[in-house]
Amino acid sequence: MTHFCKKNLIEFIHNSRFTNTPTSRLITHYLILFLIMLIIPVFGYGDWRHIVMPAITLGTALTAYTTRILRSAIIETLQSEYLIALRARGISKRFVLGKHILKNALIPVVTVVGLEFGMILEGAVITETVFAWPGVRRLVGGY
Repeated sequence: MTHFCKKNLIEFIHNSRFTNTPTSRLITHYLILFLIMLIIPVFGYGDWRHIVMPAITLGTALTAYTTRILRSAIIETLQSEYLIALRARGISKRFVLGKHILKNALIPVVTVVGLEFGMILEGAVITETVFAWPGVRRLVGGY
């Protein structure tokens, strides 16, 4: 039954004559979302597919902040004087980036990720409630 629904929806998307109207784009958007929900379940647990949505929910919340911290740390490290000396010695850019820049830029990122760990645990309780996933919520609340 699921395969039959997916096949009909895909044919409808490809055979649509009114693909440039806003209404048809909206319908196509919701049909694609429906296809994704057929492939990735929204709630429950048991299979690896059931953890995709909660993992995306927990992971995307703090990713932007962590990336911003990493970017500012890399920019600050790029302005240091020892990089000019390393480049003057003829060391490749890739080696300098991997060995020196990232090594020094990851210090504030590790600190921030350690502080974000509590926020991730806090968000896990709410995420598990929304996606009906037993875990930390059951341990904390006793239900």
